[in-house]
Amino acid sequence: MSVVILPENIKNNTNLIFLIGHSCSGKTTLSKELSQKFNYYLIQIDELIKDLSESHSEGTKIFKLYKPNKYVIEKEILIKKINNLIKIHKHVIIEGTIWDPYMIQKISNNMTYQLICVQPYDKTIYFERIMKRVKCGNSSIIQKNLHQEEIENEDILHKYIKNIVDTRFNEFNEIYELFQDFNLYVVKN
Repeated sequence: MSVVILPENIKNNTNLIFLIGHSCSGKTTLSKELSQKFNYYLIQIDELIKDLSESHSEGTKIFKLYKPNKYVIEKEILIKKINNLIKIHKHVIIEGTIWDPYMIQKISNNMTYQLICVQPYDKTIYFERIMKRVKCGNSSIIQKNLHQEEIENEDILHKYIKNIVDTRFNEFNEIYELFQDFNLYVVKN
């Protein structure tokens, strides 16, 4: 890990720490380290969504929670589940690709929190992280958008991943704008 979060970076009496960022940015690794270091309960949004979607009548619909103002009923189910876990554990890290200020506001209502955006600092390293996930078969964005023969074609795959990397690096200004009313702390990883 290239970034160290020191105890003075974590506000006293902070109930919640949100770690947001794109896939392969390092938020899962950082969230696990912080959870152990500060003894916070860790909620991984992707795992929670997976569990909820398996019991949901329209399972795949719940995966579209990240877009603002979409599928509000499903968002409320997820928010309720998270809030129940917060009541039990009191100090919680919530890690995931949450790009919806509504969800963060609903979850953090009347609590102290920190919002940390984890973003890659180097396009080449980020490209390599995504490639590593693809080679392990763990990259859903690739599997959703490319056919197997395209994934196996190195030129197509490299071009596609390069496009993802470029797009995500360009989106950071949009992220800052989206969360302009929040106290956003950025960790370059």
